[in-house]
Amino acid sequence: MVSKEKWKFYSLVFTTWAKAMDFEITEENAIEDGRIDFILENIEKELIIIVEVKYTEDQSKTLDNLINEGFKQIEKKKYYWAFEDNVKLMAIALKDEYIDKGFITNVKCKIKEVL
Repeated sequence: MVSKEKWKFYSLVFTTWAKAMDFEITEENAIEDGRIDFILENIEKELIIIVEVKYTEDQSKTLDNLINEGFKQIEKKKYYWAFEDNVKLMAIALKDEYIDKGFITNVKCKIKEVL
């Protein structure tokens, strides 16, 4: 279970993913009824390919910054980002053992390896 202290760090992650999935989530219900665990389990099922992105907890780091970092990492790893309807909503799937690593995905997009 994600602790209260980690909630602040995770809040953008889960609320963004939840909006993409039309899933109602707040700090209270997520922690009290275990929805964070439910979301983590289901994010894993939604992932097509995971791209590792380094990021910090800096509050000034916006979703757009993370998207831009994602593009740089994808380019380096020779992946391309296939948009569906120009959707820019990103979700970052995090696990406690990877607290310093970000995993970017999007339930509306696919990442495919360029051969």
